[in-house]
Amino acid sequence: MLLFVFVGCQNGKTGNHVVSEPTEVDDNNLEATSNHPIYDQLAKELDSTEIYNDSVIYGYWFQPHAAAEINLFLHKDGGFELKYCGDIIKGMFIIDGNIVRMTPDDGWGDLPIDGRLFHKHNGTNFYLTDSNKNELYLVKGSD
Repeated sequence: MLLFVFVGCQNGKTGNHVVSEPTEVDDNNLEATSNHPIYDQLAKELDSTEIYNDSVIYGYWFQPHAAAEINLFLHKDGGFELKYCGDIIKGMFIIDGNIVRMTPDDGWGDLPIDGRLFHKHNGTNFYLTDSNKNELYLVKGSD
């Protein structure tokens, strides 16, 4: 049985919705892959108390209600992977106080991001947000 998944994403510059190509999922082969690939990666890199601790910058961050389309993995080795509406940007980052400074391997392309994320606290939780405060609002979690 094949399942087609359609995902929509809003273009930050124009406000237009972008619909990605359908993705084919072969459910006969799902047993060969992990049910929790992000958690498995987190468990390899972080200790169990760090995985959901949002005061720890390393780990998996996602945009609420758009986690499949907008997410960021900050690895302890200083590498990052940002998925933004179908684009995948990889590179290196450094932590400078409460700022995560990201340098992509191949540039940002058309993404409206300047490479800085601020680790902030709203009185309840920590989150990451970009300097424009309108493109990215990321919370910490797992799959």
